[in-house]
Amino acid sequence: MRFSVRESMVPGADRRARFGFCAGVGIEGIELRPDVVPAAAEEVRRAARETGVQPVLCGARPGGAALDARPEERARYMAAVREALDLAADVGARGVIVLATSELKEEPARPRLADLSPWMGRHALERELLHAQLRELGPHAARRGVRVIIEPVNRYEQWGPTTVGAAADICRAAGEGIGVMADFFHMQIEEADVGAAITAAGPLLCPVHVADNTRGLPGTGHMDFRPGLRALRQIAYDGCYGFEGWLPDRNPAAALRQAMEQLRVLMAEVSGE
Repeated sequence: MRFSVRESMVPGADRRARFGFCAGVGIEGIELRPDVVPAAAEEVRRAARETGVQPVLCGARPGGAALDARPEERARYMAAVREALDLAADVGARGVIVLATSELKEEPARPRLADLSPWMGRHALERELLHAQLRELGPHAARRGVRVIIEPVNRYEQWGPTTVGAAADICRAAGEGIGVMADFFHMQIEEADVGAAITAAGPLLCPVHVADNTRGLPGTGHMDFRPGLRALRQIAYDGCYGFEGWLPDRNPAAALRQAMEQLRVLMAEVSGE
């Protein structure tokens, strides 16, 4: 198993120090902060060369929203995702995580699209607009050898998509250059069967996040990771297992080592069944 962690979670006064921290605990990948700009690509590549820790994911810079009613906000969002895709390609990351509606749910001042029934209801209109945006972004991502990665987020943070299956359906409708994230924290809220959701997504699955039900590291809660790990092994998932959430302030390195060892033990258990 290979592991990654969000850059914003780890200690370090600068990027080189954060990459070095990851190398010191045996973490091979890092998810870059969303405020990283293309001009910082050489700094990222240098940190990767010096530490052996590779960028695995990027995030789009804050600003705009995919399904905002205002065209200028949608344009800001699309520009930010394109910029992040170019950065991902330049530093060797796999793609860019995008959220469909969480920005709108978290900031109610941003208007959603209108309900245009009987011609088209709000949810149908949002689905069509999202498909159109992804059909524009997907070919650009494919040309650069990366993916736009849709993250399903639970109903309390995002209107949709909330399940891996719903995100996979969007991927299939949008076409090339689009992938799906599986996040154990969100799946334990939304999925009836975590293993089945992962299996159904299959090759569309890009990154995986392994936060516990506490949104902390595996072992800080009561989640059973085995059904999901079993499914990931069955589909021959070859990406990193990403830590996303919070780290304890006291001895974060030891906490990460413990979480990695726990997942390795669980994976060995399901592999030996």
